[in-house]
Amino acid sequence: MICFGLTIIALMGYRRLYTSEANLVSDEEVAPDHIEVYKASKHSVTSSSGLVPDNRTAIKIALAVWENVYGQEAITREDPFKATLSNGVWFVTGTLPKHMLGGVAIAQISKKDARILRISHTM
Repeated sequence: MICFGLTIIALMGYRRLYTSEANLVSDEEVAPDHIEVYKASKHSVTSSSGLVPDNRTAIKIALAVWENVYGQEAITREDPFKATLSNGVWFVTGTLPKHMLGGVAIAQISKKDARILRISHTM
């Protein structure tokens, strides 16, 4: 059966209206009570190794934030990235290319719960 026009899809308590090409057209809440229950819940997933268990994960998180703040092009120039763990905090930095003046992006991320503790850029 071929579907034309608009299709309504229920997803995670919301009704989303899509075109046949799956482009989002509009959003309409259908279950705000579920949202309130979710917000009031004290349940949270934890891990014995922390939500940011390794340097690879720390770098991915830092990249997502840096690209939003500084732009993908600027951050890509700082590759390779380094992440070191100290006292439960990942310190993530970019690398300045040889013979280039300037600074690098810096992120501090909690190993335990993935909170962003600091985002900055050196001069």
